[in-house]
Amino acid sequence: MQHAFNSNLPLKLKTKVYMECILPVTTYGCETWVLTKKILNKLKIHQRSIEQQMLGIKLKDHKTNEWIRHRNRVEDIVRGVVSLK
Repeated sequence: MQHAFNSNLPLKLKTKVYMECILPVTTYGCETWVLTKKILNKLKIHQRSIEQQMLGIKLKDHKTNEWIRHRNRVEDIVRGVVSLK
């Protein structure tokens, strides 16, 4: 999926692919996990890296997490995992 996120596809299409393909696969087994801070932090980092790829942002661009979330309009993975629990 990295090739699709780094391509010139519209952001709406990238977001749709993330919401319908990657997010369910990532959260598939979350109902059985013990949700520790370490696991939730890893999920946040994973989501943030995918969102940065979708926008073509590097770490040196110094964009805040709120700015990235506002641009992508993707639901927070931690909220989704907690609701599945």
